[in-house]
Amino acid sequence: VCGNAKCEPPYETCVNCAEDCGKCETLGCIDILMCSLKCIGPGGVPSITCVANCVSKGCADVQYFYDQAFTCALKAIPSCGGPNISCLMGKCSKEVAACMGAKCK
Repeated sequence: VCGNAKCEPPYETCVNCAEDCGKCETLGCIDILMCSLKCIGPGGVPSITCVANCVSKGCADVQYFYDQAFTCALKAIPSCGGPNISCLMGKCSKEVAACMGAKCK
């Protein structure tokens, strides 16, 4: 219950209840990407809620570059045999490099 001065995950987060959980730290592109990659299950399907929570913590200036890198990673999952982060980062090296170079203002 938001407003009871107690952060109660997974239902309350800094995104939906800053009053109890504190203000969210603003994440840059690579941090959003790494957070989102952890949301991909064994079958290669990401948890939409988990991804949305990661993206909501990012600044608007990096969202385009994040989207390019995450979309590439999702497309690469079958050829990587699942959500293998090192393989995904290798297959999407150009997109990940652009993401790393994107900065929050």
